[in-house]
Amino acid sequence: MNVLIFSELSDASTNDVIDWLKAFDHNVFRINEEDVVEDVRICMDDQTTTIRIKVRGDEINLNEMDSIWYRRGYLNLNRKMNLPKQLEKEVYKAVSRHLIEDELMTLEKFIDSYLYDKPHLGNNVPLNSNKLIALKKAKEAGLKIPSSEINTNKKEMFNFFNKHNQDCISKGVQDILSFTVKNNGYNYATSKIERADLDEMADSFFPSLLQKNVIKKYELRIFYLNQRFFPMAIFSQSDEQTSIDFRNYNFEKPNRNIPFILPKSIEEKLKVFMQSMNMDTGSIDMIVSSENEYIFLEVNPKGQYGMTSTPCGYNLDYEIAQEITKNV
Repeated sequence: MNVLIFSELSDASTNDVIDWLKAFDHNVFRINEEDVVEDVRICMDDQTTTIRIKVRGDEINLNEMDSIWYRRGYLNLNRKMNLPKQLEKEVYKAVSRHLIEDELMTLEKFIDSYLYDKPHLGNNVPLNSNKLIALKKAKEAGLKIPSSEINTNKKEMFNFFNKHNQDCISKGVQDILSFTVKNNGYNYATSKIERADLDEMADSFFPSLLQKNVIKKYELRIFYLNQRFFPMAIFSQSDEQTSIDFRNYNFEKPNRNIPFILPKSIEEKLKVFMQSMNMDTGSIDMIVSSENEYIFLEVNPKGQYGMTSTPCGYNLDYEIAQEITKNV
């Protein structure tokens, strides 16, 4: 069997799954988001469609792929194609900026569509990474969510802040932003909002998401794999550094993590939610409140699952490798 994996160079989990696939005697082809597709050839007639690409000097016949795993990353066609030399410089710039990008995106979408018709795990649909859509669909599936508001107005932000007894958090509407400047790492995770923070803001500002701070007993990180749940409880509430969000990691004194069993009613609601998000895999974050309510926070279709697998003994690399190949 031939398995094609979309990932990124730094994702170690992909390496572990590949080890299992090779142990099962499957052929594995990996394309990282850092890779540039050097050549592409698409042939169609009334009987067949053939797609061949070249990555890192190796030709891959996509027709021969039996199963696809969308772990991370995307197909990246070469943006530095040669244009006719007779084009005037300004015309060249305009064509390069608009036409080429549109043409290449159309080709990438066609190839994605072609591969998506094959047996696959995961997908690369942008909907999956939108936290606001996730909150809306979680609510529609019957899950509880934190009271939330996005605002650009200082007065309205204060109203929300005071409504919830000045106990609110702020977070981004997409995945956690992390970057490095002069060898120092930075990230923007969930953080507590103080009145002084709002006092210093301008009357109008960039759209910002505030949520009511939910007092928790513990957090849940749940890896979902095609109707199956692998939950872990994270006792982050007693550490000031991680009490708002366990991802504000305390590396000197890590939180205690243990396997967990979800109530069947929550499992059923999560299944409805994941189906509505068109997701067959992903990492779900929830909170169990001090009142024993299960509150949905977000889902990451491409989140790290090793942090759940290792402490709980779930052996998720093996489970994923089995899932990738079971329907072929």
